[in-house]
Amino acid sequence: MSRNRYGKKLEYGGTTFRSKFEVTIAKWLMEHKIKYKYESVSYPFVQPKLHHVCSDCGSNAVGHERSYTPDFYLPEYDITLEVKGLFTTDNRKVIKAVRNDHPDLDLRMVFLSDNFVYRGAKMRYSGWCEQQEMLWSVGAPKVEWFK
Repeated sequence: MSRNRYGKKLEYGGTTFRSKFEVTIAKWLMEHKIKYKYESVSYPFVQPKLHHVCSDCGSNAVGHERSYTPDFYLPEYDITLEVKGLFTTDNRKVIKAVRNDHPDLDLRMVFLSDNFVYRGAKMRYSGWCEQQEMLWSVGAPKVEWFK
């Protein structure tokens, strides 16, 4: 049985979620009659390693294979949602690498709040998404995404 980091079980509609914010988004999707699949698909990607050189060919394009499982897939719209309360540097690197390896993936971000990317930064999560040419929203998906 899946529990959040505090050991609390977060269930809604027969699905166990990892965070309260994911439950909030699941409820929003249900209220708007949008069918979703939770953590139903994974995407392989290569996460670049900084300052590494391939010992065989000398290339600095070195990385390791990983897998990314987004939070929600909306099959009727072919949209994928990633829901984040905290959007760390590592999270941003993963999202960037996944989008690089899967350019046709319609991945959109839904943030709990539009925080700064790190303490003392001038850029917010929304600014990072704009820089990456990614659709984003705060609090819930945007209704206009589904028209």
